[in-house]
Amino acid sequence: MKNLIILSVLLLIIISCAPKPAEIDEKLFKNIWQAYVTSEFEESFYEKLSSTQKEQIIFTIAGKAQLSPETIKIFMQQKHPEKYKRVYLEN
Repeated sequence: MKNLIILSVLLLIIISCAPKPAEIDEKLFKNIWQAYVTSEFEESFYEKLSSTQKEQIIFTIAGKAQLSPETIKIFMQQKHPEKYKRVYLEN
């Protein structure tokens, strides 16, 4: 019984110390979007980018911003559907 209590307390400590998903606000998204547009322009100068290449740009920017690409994708889908469409749906 004592071991179960200790194990439960340790589990709660580990869960509370786990990293929380990063939040994106409009100011951060504006910077991310500007970096995306710049990269997209540079990489598509000679050829049109595929949606996979566009997603790779987001993946790279997310890494630099210490965010998950999925966090950016969800934020775009919810708050900037036209930009979401530009990156993930257009080819």
